[in-house]
Amino acid sequence: MEDWGALKQEYVEGTMSYRELARLRETPYDALRKRAAAEGWARARRARRTRDKLEGLRQAADLAAQRIGEMLADEQQFHRHLVRYGRDGEYGVEERILDKVDTRALKDAVSAIRSMTVVMRDLHGLLSEQEMARLGGCREGETGGVIQLPLPGEEEGRHG
Repeated sequence: MEDWGALKQEYVEGTMSYRELARLRETPYDALRKRAAAEGWARARRARRTRDKLEGLRQAADLAAQRIGEMLADEQQFHRHLVRYGRDGEYGVEERILDKVDTRALKDAVSAIRSMTVVMRDLHGLLSEQEMARLGGCREGETGGVIQLPLPGEEEGRHG
Protein backbone atom coordinates (compact mmCIF):
# COMPACT_ATOMS: atom_id res chain seq x y z
CA MET A 1 0.00 0.00 0.00
CA GLU A 2 1.30 3.43 -1.00
CA ASP A 3 2.02 6.20 1.51
CA TRP A 4 0.38 8.94 -0.56
CA GLY A 5 1.10 11.63 2.02
CA ALA A 6 4.82 10.92 1.89
CA LEU A 7 4.78 10.77 -1.93
CA LYS A 8 2.94 14.09 -2.12
CA GLN A 9 5.38 15.72 0.30
CA GLU A 10 8.35 14.39 -1.65
CA TYR A 11 6.88 15.73 -4.90
CA VAL A 12 5.88 19.15 -3.51
CA GLU A 13 9.23 19.73 -1.77
CA GLY A 14 11.38 18.21 -4.50
CA THR A 15 12.19 18.65 -8.17
CA MET A 16 11.28 15.24 -9.58
CA SER A 17 8.57 14.72 -12.16
CA TYR A 18 5.67 12.34 -11.48
CA ARG A 19 7.33 9.74 -13.68
CA GLU A 20 10.69 10.01 -11.88
CA LEU A 21 9.01 9.82 -8.48
CA ALA A 22 6.94 6.80 -9.53
CA ARG A 23 10.04 5.01 -10.82
CA LEU A 24 12.10 5.87 -7.69
CA ARG A 25 9.38 4.77 -5.24
CA GLU A 26 8.24 1.81 -7.36
CA THR A 27 4.70 3.12 -7.60
CA PRO A 28 2.51 2.71 -10.69
CA TYR A 29 2.87 5.91 -12.71
CA ASP A 30 -0.79 6.13 -13.74
CA ALA A 31 -1.98 5.75 -10.15
CA LEU A 32 0.43 8.42 -8.95
CA ARG A 33 -0.49 10.82 -11.78
CA LYS A 34 -4.23 10.42 -11.13
CA ARG A 35 -3.83 10.87 -7.38
CA ALA A 36 -1.62 13.92 -7.90
CA ALA A 37 -4.13 15.50 -10.29
CA ALA A 38 -7.04 14.83 -7.95
CA GLU A 39 -5.20 16.30 -4.93
CA GLY A 40 -3.57 19.24 -6.74
CA TRP A 41 0.08 18.31 -6.15
CA ALA A 42 1.36 20.57 -8.96
CA ARG A 43 -0.56 23.56 -7.55
CA ALA A 44 0.82 22.79 -4.07
CA ARG A 45 4.36 22.66 -5.53
CA ARG A 46 3.93 26.04 -7.23
CA ALA A 47 2.56 27.55 -4.01
CA ARG A 48 5.49 26.11 -2.05
CA ARG A 49 8.01 27.52 -4.51
CA THR A 50 6.31 30.93 -4.40
CA ARG A 51 6.44 30.93 -0.60
CA ASP A 52 10.11 29.88 -0.68
CA LYS A 53 10.97 32.70 -3.11
CA LEU A 54 9.08 35.24 -1.01
CA GLU A 55 10.84 34.04 2.13
CA GLY A 56 14.20 34.41 0.37
CA LEU A 57 13.27 37.94 -0.65
CA ARG A 58 12.15 38.74 2.90
CA GLN A 59 15.45 37.50 4.31
CA ALA A 60 17.46 39.47 1.74
CA ALA A 61 15.41 42.61 2.41
CA ASP A 62 15.81 42.21 6.17
CA LEU A 63 19.58 41.80 5.81
CA ALA A 64 19.82 44.83 3.53
CA ALA A 65 17.72 46.89 5.95
CA GLN A 66 20.00 45.81 8.80
CA ARG A 67 23.10 46.83 6.83
CA ILE A 68 21.55 50.20 5.98
CA GLY A 69 20.71 50.70 9.66
CA GLU A 70 24.31 49.92 10.63
CA MET A 71 25.57 52.33 8.01
CA LEU A 72 23.31 55.14 9.22
CA ALA A 73 24.28 54.53 12.85
CA ASP A 74 27.91 55.31 11.99
CA GLU A 75 28.25 59.08 12.49
CA GLN A 76 31.40 59.21 10.35
CA GLN A 77 29.93 57.16 7.48
CA PHE A 78 29.64 60.02 5.01
CA HIS A 79 32.91 61.63 6.04
CA ARG A 80 35.01 58.58 5.16
CA HIS A 81 36.93 58.97 1.93
CA LEU A 82 39.23 56.64 0.06
CA VAL A 83 42.28 58.67 -0.87
CA ARG A 84 44.97 57.60 -3.35
CA TYR A 85 48.48 58.54 -2.42
CA GLY A 86 51.91 58.27 -3.83
CA ARG A 87 54.99 58.79 -1.67
CA ASP A 88 58.57 57.91 -2.34
CA GLY A 89 57.65 55.51 -5.13
CA GLU A 90 55.01 53.84 -2.94
CA TYR A 91 51.41 54.11 -4.09
CA GLY A 92 48.21 53.02 -2.45
CA VAL A 93 44.77 53.87 -1.15
CA GLU A 94 43.87 54.70 2.40
CA GLU A 95 40.72 55.62 4.24
CA ARG A 96 40.59 59.09 5.78
CA ILE A 97 37.92 60.89 7.74
CA LEU A 98 37.48 64.42 6.43
CA ASP A 99 35.15 67.31 7.26
CA LYS A 100 33.84 67.16 3.69
CA VAL A 101 30.77 64.94 3.14
CA ASP A 102 31.13 62.19 0.55
CA THR A 103 28.13 63.22 -1.57
CA ARG A 104 28.41 60.21 -3.86
CA ALA A 105 28.18 57.83 -0.89
CA LEU A 106 25.24 59.83 0.43
CA LYS A 107 23.43 59.63 -2.93
CA ASP A 108 24.11 55.88 -3.12
CA ALA A 109 22.73 55.42 0.40
CA VAL A 110 19.58 57.39 -0.41
CA SER A 111 19.09 55.33 -3.57
CA ALA A 112 19.53 52.08 -1.63
CA ILE A 113 17.03 53.22 1.01
CA ARG A 114 14.48 54.13 -1.66
CA SER A 115 14.92 50.74 -3.31
CA MET A 116 14.56 48.95 0.03
CA THR A 117 11.42 50.92 0.78
CA VAL A 118 9.85 49.71 -2.46
CA VAL A 119 10.92 46.11 -1.83
CA MET A 120 9.65 46.10 1.76
CA ARG A 121 6.36 47.70 0.70
CA ASP A 122 5.92 45.07 -2.02
CA LEU A 123 6.77 42.21 0.32
CA HIS A 124 4.23 43.37 2.88
CA GLY A 125 1.54 44.29 0.35
CA LEU A 126 1.50 47.99 1.23
CA LEU A 127 0.58 50.76 -1.16
CA SER A 128 2.62 53.92 -1.61
CA GLU A 129 0.99 57.31 -1.09
CA GLN A 130 0.85 57.77 -4.87
CA GLU A 131 -0.85 54.38 -5.34
CA MET A 132 -3.37 55.18 -2.60
CA ALA A 133 -4.19 58.50 -4.29
CA ARG A 134 -4.49 56.84 -7.71
CA LEU A 135 -6.92 54.28 -6.29
CA GLY A 136 -9.00 57.00 -4.69
CA GLY A 137 -7.73 55.89 -1.31
CA CYS A 138 -7.36 57.95 1.79
CA ARG A 139 -7.76 61.69 1.92
CA GLU A 140 -5.41 63.80 3.97
CA GLY A 141 -5.64 62.90 7.64
CA GLU A 142 -7.31 59.53 7.01
CA THR A 143 -5.70 56.18 7.54
CA GLY A 144 -6.03 53.20 5.29
CA GLY A 145 -5.10 49.59 4.98
CA VAL A 146 -4.64 46.73 2.61
CA ILE A 147 -6.42 43.41 2.62
CA GLN A 148 -3.84 40.71 2.06
CA LEU A 149 -5.21 37.56 0.46
CA PRO A 150 -3.47 34.25 1.11
CA LEU A 151 -1.27 32.76 -1.58
CA PRO A 152 -2.61 29.70 -3.37
CA GLY A 153 -2.18 26.73 -1.05
CA GLU A 154 -1.71 28.93 2.01
CA GLU A 155 -4.03 28.29 4.93
CA GLU A 156 -6.58 31.00 5.62
CA GLY A 157 -5.76 32.99 8.72
CA ARG A 158 -2.06 32.07 8.59
CA HIS A 159 0.28 35.01 8.15
CA GLY A 160 3.87 34.71 6.84
